[in-house]
Amino acid sequence: MDIEIGKQIKSLRIKKGVTQEELANYLGISYQAVSKWENNITAPDIQLLPILSVYFGVTIDELFVIPSEEQMQRIENMIDNEKIISAEVFDYNVNFLENTIKNNPKNAKAYFLLGSLYNKRAENDKEKATVYIKEALQYEPYVKEYHCELIHAANGVFGDDYYNQHDDLVQFYEEFTRKHSQYRSGHLFYLDQLIGDRHYDDARKVIEHVKDLKHTCLDFMYEGDIEFQLGNIENAIKLWTQGVDEFPQTWEAYVSHGDRMMRIEHYEEALKDYEKCMQLQAKPRLIDPLDFMARIYEILGRYEKAVEVLQQEISILQEEHNISSGEMIDRPKREIERILKLYEKVSL
Repeated sequence: MDIEIGKQIKSLRIKKGVTQEELANYLGISYQAVSKWENNITAPDIQLLPILSVYFGVTIDELFVIPSEEQMQRIENMIDNEKIISAEVFDYNVNFLENTIKNNPKNAKAYFLLGSLYNKRAENDKEKATVYIKEALQYEPYVKEYHCELIHAANGVFGDDYYNQHDDLVQFYEEFTRKHSQYRSGHLFYLDQLIGDRHYDDARKVIEHVKDLKHTCLDFMYEGDIEFQLGNIENAIKLWTQGVDEFPQTWEAYVSHGDRMMRIEHYEEALKDYEKCMQLQAKPRLIDPLDFMARIYEILGRYEKAVEVLQQEISILQEEHNISSGEMIDRPKREIERILKLYEKVSL
């Protein structure tokens, strides 16, 4: 039988002989938040569960038992909204997901979330790694191994082409698309790897198969990418533009074209593409074009415009995605703060 966590917290608090305010002070939150838990209006943030379990002297499992699907949704929200996941919370959720898989070995969502959790931790670790290695380079700037490690941590590009290849992914998607030949997106993932590793003949064959499945603006974009990689810039631009011309009411055409205009530093054209993409999208809209616009405005030294589009991004997250807190909101806020400081320095 499922236990509502609010009722369990109230029971444990009374048993411990503490007030809502005392519990709130220990957790560093307001007593109103505790009151809302106990009245089942809201639930504690997942990051607080290990702290609550220590405080009450119980396991996290004893705090509450919720449906597996609901717990997995909480994990997914945490991955999306938290910048850093503590070791305790990470270990608890890995244990939960591994147990879920033991009970249901074909639970795809549990496998996916396990992978996402480890990816999240890897991102956190790589961020830390770049900070430490950059610090090392401050004191010993001419050590080759330090630079190699920094590039590795930051997912950069190596001069030795061997390290830039994606053989495992190419092989995986070759087998995947053979098995799932009608899944168009799988072929697109395969194309990304083929073009990135300069397997152009194979990429052209995949594009022809993709066209047979469904002809879209992306066919021209990928054909243009091959021409671009071969150094045929004019042909690439013609193909990219053809993708927009043939699909003028498709927002994907504009964001794809904008990405490529940004790549070749045609910034004003890219800005127009991203603006058109935002106009054509149905709500709730994707915010990626706004990130790219902010980056372009910063490159152009138009810092006030960069701040403006980041503020628009926050508004869309709040109004269209109902997201008011967490990493998705905090990241553009950090960017605004960074750009404003940069603008102050430039203005001096």
